[in-house]
Amino acid sequence: MTLSILGRFHTQSDAQVAASALRSAGLSPTVFDEHYGGIDWVAQSALGGYRVMLPAEELADGRAILAIAAEAGPDPEAEPAVAGSIPATALTLAVGLITGFEGGWLVTGIRKRQWPQPSAWFAGVVLTTALFLIFALAWGLIWNLFINPP
Repeated sequence: MTLSILGRFHTQSDAQVAASALRSAGLSPTVFDEHYGGIDWVAQSALGGYRVMLPAEELADGRAILAIAAEAGPDPEAEPAVAGSIPATALTLAVGLITGFEGGWLVTGIRKRQWPQPSAWFAGVVLTTALFLIFALAWGLIWNLFINPP
Protein backbone atom coordinates (compact mmCIF):
# COMPACT_ATOMS: atom_id res chain seq x y z
CA MET A 1 0.00 0.00 0.00
CA THR A 2 1.61 3.23 -1.19
CA LEU A 3 0.60 6.41 0.62
CA SER A 4 0.25 9.67 -1.27
CA ILE A 5 -0.13 13.21 0.03
CA LEU A 6 -3.74 14.34 -0.17
CA GLY A 7 -3.07 17.75 1.34
CA ARG A 8 -1.08 19.86 3.77
CA PHE A 9 -2.73 21.74 6.61
CA HIS A 10 -1.50 24.69 8.63
CA THR A 11 -2.68 23.40 12.01
CA GLN A 12 -2.90 19.95 13.52
CA SER A 13 -6.59 20.42 14.25
CA ASP A 14 -7.32 21.24 10.59
CA ALA A 15 -5.50 18.08 9.53
CA GLN A 16 -7.40 15.98 12.09
CA VAL A 17 -10.77 17.42 11.00
CA ALA A 18 -9.97 16.61 7.36
CA ALA A 19 -8.88 13.10 8.34
CA SER A 20 -12.05 12.65 10.35
CA ALA A 21 -14.19 13.67 7.39
CA LEU A 22 -12.34 11.17 5.23
CA ARG A 23 -12.74 8.41 7.83
CA SER A 24 -16.48 9.09 8.02
CA ALA A 25 -16.61 8.51 4.26
CA GLY A 26 -14.97 5.09 4.68
CA LEU A 27 -11.42 6.04 3.66
CA SER A 28 -8.29 5.36 5.70
CA PRO A 29 -6.27 8.59 6.07
CA THR A 30 -3.16 9.06 8.16
CA VAL A 31 -1.98 12.38 9.56
CA PHE A 32 1.79 12.61 9.27
CA ASP A 33 4.08 14.89 11.32
CA GLU A 34 1.57 15.32 14.14
CA HIS A 35 3.96 14.15 16.85
CA TYR A 36 6.77 16.50 15.87
CA GLY A 37 4.25 19.29 15.37
CA GLY A 38 2.89 18.74 18.85
CA ILE A 39 6.35 19.48 20.22
CA ASP A 40 7.33 22.41 17.99
CA TRP A 41 4.34 23.66 16.02
CA VAL A 42 6.18 26.73 14.70
CA ALA A 43 8.88 24.61 13.11
CA GLN A 44 6.19 22.29 11.75
CA SER A 45 4.51 25.20 10.00
CA ALA A 46 7.87 26.18 8.53
CA LEU A 47 8.36 22.61 7.28
CA GLY A 48 5.12 22.72 5.33
CA GLY A 49 2.44 21.85 7.84
CA TYR A 50 0.73 18.58 8.62
CA ARG A 51 0.35 16.06 5.81
CA VAL A 52 -2.79 14.02 5.36
CA MET A 53 -1.88 10.86 3.49
CA LEU A 54 -4.13 8.34 1.75
CA PRO A 55 -3.49 5.10 -0.08
CA ALA A 56 -2.96 5.83 -3.77
CA GLU A 57 -6.18 4.05 -4.78
CA GLU A 58 -8.26 6.28 -2.43
CA LEU A 59 -6.66 9.57 -3.48
CA ALA A 60 -9.28 10.61 -6.05
CA ASP A 61 -12.15 9.95 -3.63
CA GLY A 62 -10.34 11.89 -0.90
CA ARG A 63 -9.85 14.91 -3.16
CA ALA A 64 -13.53 14.86 -4.08
CA ILE A 65 -14.61 14.72 -0.43
CA LEU A 66 -12.35 17.61 0.58
CA ALA A 67 -13.50 19.64 -2.44
CA ILE A 68 -17.12 19.25 -1.33
CA ALA A 69 -16.15 20.32 2.20
CA ALA A 70 -14.28 23.35 0.86
CA GLU A 71 -17.29 24.42 -1.24
CA ALA A 72 -19.48 24.43 1.87
CA GLY A 73 -17.35 27.25 3.29
CA PRO A 74 -17.36 28.59 6.82
CA ASP A 75 -20.41 28.86 9.03
CA PRO A 76 -22.13 32.19 8.20
CA GLU A 77 -23.35 32.50 11.80
CA ALA A 78 -19.84 32.20 13.24
CA GLU A 79 -18.20 35.37 14.50
CA PRO A 80 -15.48 36.72 12.21
CA ALA A 81 -11.90 36.62 13.42
CA VAL A 82 -10.84 39.97 14.80
CA ALA A 83 -7.21 40.90 14.45
CA GLY A 84 -5.38 44.15 14.25
CA SER A 85 -6.36 46.18 17.28
CA ILE A 86 -3.58 48.19 18.88
CA PRO A 87 -3.98 46.63 22.36
CA ALA A 88 -3.90 43.10 20.90
CA THR A 89 -0.79 43.90 18.88
CA ALA A 90 0.95 45.52 21.86
CA LEU A 91 0.08 42.56 24.09
CA THR A 92 1.33 40.13 21.46
CA LEU A 93 4.64 41.93 21.16
CA ALA A 94 5.09 42.39 24.91
CA VAL A 95 4.40 38.76 25.72
CA GLY A 96 6.51 37.75 22.73
CA LEU A 97 9.49 39.69 24.09
CA ILE A 98 9.27 37.81 27.37
CA THR A 99 8.23 34.29 26.35
CA GLY A 100 9.11 34.07 22.68
CA PHE A 101 6.96 34.88 19.69
CA GLU A 102 4.89 31.70 20.01
CA GLY A 103 3.66 32.82 23.42
CA GLY A 104 2.69 36.22 22.08
CA TRP A 105 0.58 34.80 19.29
CA LEU A 106 -1.02 32.23 21.59
CA VAL A 107 -1.98 34.78 24.25
CA THR A 108 -3.89 37.03 21.88
CA GLY A 109 -5.26 34.32 19.62
CA ILE A 110 -3.77 35.82 16.47
CA ARG A 111 -2.96 32.90 14.22
CA LYS A 112 -3.60 31.42 10.81
CA ARG A 113 -2.07 34.32 8.92
CA GLN A 114 -4.34 36.95 10.47
CA TRP A 115 -1.88 39.80 10.48
CA PRO A 116 -2.74 43.16 12.06
CA GLN A 117 -3.27 46.22 9.93
CA PRO A 118 0.00 48.15 9.31
CA SER A 119 -1.14 51.11 11.41
CA ALA A 120 -2.04 48.86 14.35
CA TRP A 121 1.22 46.96 13.93
CA PHE A 122 3.27 50.18 13.96
CA ALA A 123 1.38 51.58 16.96
CA GLY A 124 1.78 48.26 18.77
CA VAL A 125 5.53 48.23 18.11
CA VAL A 126 5.87 51.81 19.38
CA LEU A 127 3.77 51.06 22.48
CA THR A 128 5.62 47.84 23.22
CA THR A 129 9.01 49.51 22.77
CA ALA A 130 8.00 52.30 25.13
CA LEU A 131 6.75 49.81 27.73
CA PHE A 132 9.92 47.76 27.39
CA LEU A 133 12.13 50.84 27.84
CA ILE A 134 10.16 51.94 30.91
CA PHE A 135 10.42 48.45 32.37
CA ALA A 136 14.16 48.30 31.63
CA LEU A 137 14.71 51.73 33.20
CA ALA A 138 12.77 50.77 36.34
CA TRP A 139 14.64 47.48 36.59
CA GLY A 140 17.96 49.29 36.17
CA LEU A 141 17.08 51.75 38.93
CA ILE A 142 16.04 48.98 41.31
CA TRP A 143 19.18 47.00 40.48
CA ASN A 144 21.32 50.08 41.09
CA LEU A 145 19.73 50.49 44.53
CA PHE A 146 20.74 46.96 45.44
CA ILE A 147 24.30 47.32 44.09
CA ASN A 148 24.95 50.86 45.38
CA PRO A 149 22.69 51.49 48.37
CA PRO A 150 22.31 55.15 49.40
